[in-house]
Amino acid sequence: MKLKLDLLPNERKSIKRDYKAWYILAGVVLFTLLWYIPVNSYIASNSEKLNNILKEENIKLNEARVSQNKLNTFLSLPLSIDDTVKFLVDFLSEPSYSWYKFFDGLENANPGNLWISNIENIKVNEFHIDGEARDNYRISEFYNSLMQNNAFSTVYLLRSEKKLKTDLEIEIFEYRIYVVLKEEAI
Repeated sequence: MKLKLDLLPNERKSIKRDYKAWYILAGVVLFTLLWYIPVNSYIASNSEKLNNILKEENIKLNEARVSQNKLNTFLSLPLSIDDTVKFLVDFLSEPSYSWYKFFDGLENANPGNLWISNIENIKVNEFHIDGEARDNYRISEFYNSLMQNNAFSTVYLLRSEKKLKTDLEIEIFEYRIYVVLKEEAI
């Protein structure tokens, strides 16, 4: 035996169903999916780039750690007396130069109205000194003072020529002097 119960009142049985809520819910779900897919792919592509950068930085960090470990190992090794004496002998046998005498010699040799514009280091103790002077007499005085100075072993006047400064409309002399700084005893 089968019983059928109908508890819905008769006035409600004839009302049509309202599907607006279902349409709105379907629209929200569809919009969420359409928004999620491109955002997810963008995040995935950027995470790959960041992972590659992170791997490169980790490789650099590991290389730095290896070199630091090598240096720490080297520094932690005790030096024998023979190595210390050899280092000192090598250090003391290398030439040394007095930079104070070099710059003091340049300053004392300057007769005035002579300007040094460039000092170019050619070798350890060899230099080109470039500059300008109001007249050729100043360059000659500067050159002779450098030759007499005991801080320099060799002094050559390479060039001295007259130039016209167009912005000031005056004549000046440009010069280049080659000097060799004398080795100092330690």
